[in-house]
Amino acid sequence: QYQPDLVLLDVDMPGGTGFDLLNTLPNRTFKVIFTTASSAHALQAIKAHAEDYILKPIDIQELKQAINLCELHIKQLTPAYKKLLLPTASGHELVDVHDIMYITANDNYCTVHTASNNKKTLVSKTLKQYEALLCNSGFYRIHQSHIVNLNYVDKYLKGRGGYVKLKTGIVLDVSIRKKSDFLKELSKY
Repeated sequence: QYQPDLVLLDVDMPGGTGFDLLNTLPNRTFKVIFTTASSAHALQAIKAHAEDYILKPIDIQELKQAINLCELHIKQLTPAYKKLLLPTASGHELVDVHDIMYITANDNYCTVHTASNNKKTLVSKTLKQYEALLCNSGFYRIHQSHIVNLNYVDKYLKGRGGYVKLKTGIVLDVSIRKKSDFLKELSKY
């Protein structure tokens, strides 16, 4: 009803768990920080794409830091941003959006491929989340497994769905159902 940007959520709640609540909201758009007394569910929180997992009693500085990171992520939802904060296994990495060539799905994770040093970064977000973040920034989802930066597309190759060849020589599949809309979007560039 209130369309929150951030939800602080406990694991143990009356009538179920915080994870049960999240499972009832498959298309959630808000960030989640778990605040709980036990570290037993930390891995489950990561898999639920929580921004942070804070143990009680809550350290106010830790909470402020977690909220500040969420605020930075939320600000990235506007198309005017130039950098993207990538949640990695070791922390967070800041990358220039224009440096991202393409993103590939890897179950509940993604690999972000950047032009600088041909770097690959495994991140703990889904392709759907990146599609929502980047939809107004020159990116297009060409396949259930790929989002491309249209600035790096060199050519479209015919085929059933077709293929995209990037300026680096990498070739990615285009799904049959995305082909028509993708070609329209590509013609704008």
